[in-house]
Amino acid sequence: MKLVIFDFDGTLADTNRDIAYNVNLLRKELGYGEKTIEEITSYIGDGVNKLLERALPEYPSPENLRKKFLRVYEKNPVKYTHLYPDVRTTLSELKNRNYNLAILTNKPERIVNKILNYFGLTHIFSFVVGEDTLPVKKPASETAEFILSSTNSTRENTYIVGDGVNDMIVAKRAGVHSILVAYGYGDSEKIAKEYHPEFVIDSISELLSILPPVE
Repeated sequence: MKLVIFDFDGTLADTNRDIAYNVNLLRKELGYGEKTIEEITSYIGDGVNKLLERALPEYPSPENLRKKFLRVYEKNPVKYTHLYPDVRTTLSELKNRNYNLAILTNKPERIVNKILNYFGLTHIFSFVVGEDTLPVKKPASETAEFILSSTNSTRENTYIVGDGVNDMIVAKRAGVHSILVAYGYGDSEKIAKEYHPEFVIDSISELLSILPPVE
């Protein structure tokens, strides 16, 4: 069976408004002013700890922020979040074509599962690997290799789809195919020039032209 591993934020779901909303709720709780959505979006991609380090540099005890932020975010995971166009139909068609589907993200696994459950997509994915699932996180090759091993998939039959630098790095390190989405949060032109993904797509539905039915 062939395997497609998706990033989450900026690839399957447009989550930046909820991330910004919850970061600003925490900033307000701690007595700081708001940051713009654009600022906070630029901090996304390297996990919660890096997000908070960038979004709250003035806070004196960053090690205490994670629990505070997750407490806030878990109350409001899908206030503004929505799936990108054609995500639901594309995932369903890939499943019908006998592809194994998984998620590899630097978002906490529990929050990803809450959002998937909200959109009724939990059953679509064989595995969800978040930043806290394993001792290491993306772009460590072990994250992708864990999914390959767990699904008995081969490198030559595995594709990683994402919008960020970490997605391209982990694909290269794991020796699998790379597909860059140009509609997400990353600077797709810069990423494409630097990391040379095999495909660059403007809509997730283009995967259906790249990935034929599995015989």
